Amino acid sequence: MSAETSSRTCAPARGLLALLLLLLVQWLGGCSSIETQHRDWSEYDGPGAEWFQLEEPEFFDPMADDAEPFNRSMFAFNDGFMRYVISPLGRGWRFVFRQPVRDAFSRFGTNLQYPVRAVNNAVQGEGGATGRESARFLINLTVGLLGFFDPATPMGVAAAPNDTGRSLTNAGWEQPRFLTLPGVGPSSTRDGVGWVGDSALSIEFWLWPVGFFTRFNELAGSVENYKRLVDQRYDAYELTRYAWSIMRLKQVVDMSYDDADPGAARETLNAIFLGSDDPGFLGRTTVHEPQLPGRPEPLPYNLWLQPDPAPLVFVVPGLGSHRSNDTAVALAELFHGRGWSVVSISSTMHPEFMRGAGSHSLPGYSPLDAADLRAALAAINRDLATRHPDAVTSRALVGVSMGAFHTMLVAAGVGARDDGLQLDGYLALETPVDLLYGVELLDGFYRAPMQLAADEREEKINNVLQKVAHLLLHDQPEADRELPFSEWEAEYLIGVAFRLTLVSVIFDSQLRDDRGVLLTPIEERERGAAYREIVRYSFMEYVFAWLIPSLLERDDLELQSPDEIFELSRLQHWGEQLAANPDVRVIANENDFLTNEAHQLWLQQTLGPERVILRPMGGHLGNLSKPEVQAEIVDVLAELLGERRGAGGSSGP
Repeated sequence: MSAETSSRTCAPARGLLALLLLLLVQWLGGCSSIETQHRDWSEYDGPGAEWFQLEEPEFFDPMADDAEPFNRSMFAFNDGFMRYVISPLGRGWRFVFRQPVRDAFSRFGTNLQYPVRAVNNAVQGEGGATGRESARFLINLTVGLLGFFDPATPMGVAAAPNDTGRSLTNAGWEQPRFLTLPGVGPSSTRDGVGWVGDSALSIEFWLWPVGFFTRFNELAGSVENYKRLVDQRYDAYELTRYAWSIMRLKQVVDMSYDDADPGAARETLNAIFLGSDDPGFLGRTTVHEPQLPGRPEPLPYNLWLQPDPAPLVFVVPGLGSHRSNDTAVALAELFHGRGWSVVSISSTMHPEFMRGAGSHSLPGYSPLDAADLRAALAAINRDLATRHPDAVTSRALVGVSMGAFHTMLVAAGVGARDDGLQLDGYLALETPVDLLYGVELLDGFYRAPMQLAADEREEKINNVLQKVAHLLLHDQPEADRELPFSEWEAEYLIGVAFRLTLVSVIFDSQLRDDRGVLLTPIEERERGAAYREIVRYSFMEYVFAWLIPSLLERDDLELQSPDEIFELSRLQHWGEQLAANPDVRVIANENDFLTNEAHQLWLQQTLGPERVILRPMGGHLGNLSKPEVQAEIVDVLAELLGERRGAGGSSGP
């Protein structure tokens, strides 16, 4: 037997042996040892007691992670492999093979996995699906030239994806444990066993050079997007685990929704359509990391520099967002295309900013956060002046959502000092006016399922999350199609997104400065137990259990009460300073749930109606992807920068 033949025949056995060994190592050496504990607040009668007594839906977590330390180690291994092996090789691969060619390679590989789909559909009693898959395979194999093309789809022969893991689910294995496999990624004990079956059935596996080719093509095409998504997340492992677990649930997804129930939350979900038009735009950024005095880590920022001297636009995204998230990059691309240089930094409530620029371990007190933002911008400005002298002709600050609120405070002079930073314009995109109002509303969104009957609540929550998974896996949403969510479902999804942001804020802050509120031990490599305790805390509970006590302890702030803290976190308190700054502009939507009619009237009366643009619809950020809104943003910003260039200076702080 030749060496080549031997390696092919032994490959399945080696794969099975490796998997069994991996499972053994997992259960012997990688099991979680931390138990989640919960503080009893039922007798608490101190400040904010009413927020601790509200009933909330249980956070849905579909798959236990009993081997978290092991799984995190495997995630780190896979991440290193993607970054240091696939990424450099992938650049050459993508240069040689353009996207249409890579897509053809991918279709070829998918066609070779036909036996996996056909057999598992048959095992599950889906004879029609097996027939469709057989027809697709033959059509694409012949007319589609070995599967490099897919004529079956336009002929109406739909795909019927399936796998051995699903067959094991149907056979009764419904409570697997999460598992991360090296070289494979997120899986479970059930799907790990299913992976052996899939491998044995796949034509790719038996023609291993072909399988290696198609797998590398898949990884090379997705690695840059993978790195971007991982880099944006405070804990990419946890988000990957959670999303994958939902996708593997055994449940028939009900995609229906109440389309007669329009509302701002449903419009807000359209924010997912805001993104960069050029997939390579983010890759053309340079990342610099100035060290701010007294901070434990440097503060990274993204820079897109024009080749010639140009205005500079600072972009600050929304609550808890990373400098490379879709909103920040889309705005950076928009402004860079206009001829301006762009800097994006992370939100003051993102752990990257908290570690690199936060002066208080617990973010959320707006005057401190705005002062920290101002100090960070000044440090970046000095760093740019050193690296690129005379590259900047004027400067503007653009904030989104919470970033817009902080932009308004910076415009009001909060944190102003002799730091060499001159800002020539301030543009707030959909700013809140009263943070307490907004925080209470977001907590209410998380409680949206409480309106449902108790006996159907869990099932409907599961279905909402599986709708999201279905859209991502099978039916990519398009901007001209309505997303299939009722208003309460949209509210809940928004509430969940912000609750997960809060989890990262609390965990990271307590990892560095434990206030003693949490009862569960906080461990870097074993976070799940603490996460399960933290996720039960709302924003208002965070404010009263963590933020306010820590602020009142600081003598330098001279704060006397929660009411004073709340007052200083309203734009109305800074109205006189904002009215005196002619370089402030606001673009917002009338049906934005973070503001009400009184807030919008106050903005117009304080700044003047000519400096506030109110569009009738869009919810919160839901219309930023529309060309007419983007054109309006650019026009307002161009006016600000043009005025200042003409005037030759700045009238703002």
